[in-house]
Amino acid sequence: MKKGVKHLIECQCILPQYRDRQDSVFHRFIVFSEVDDAENVIPKSAQCSICGVIHRVSDISNSEIFM
Repeated sequence: MKKGVKHLIECQCILPQYRDRQDSVFHRFIVFSEVDDAENVIPKSAQCSICGVIHRVSDISNSEIFM
């Protein structure tokens, strides 16, 4: 039986209101991932809602930018 979980993915883009800060605040967006019986995340792609870059989601709160 598959389960689902909502979690945050961090992108490398910075929202305009945070561009002048010394410490970078990266944009995060919500994704929904399916988890199988063995508690493994079923890999999927998700698009950043700000910059549009595609992320390959492979684990909870973990992704890599897909080129």
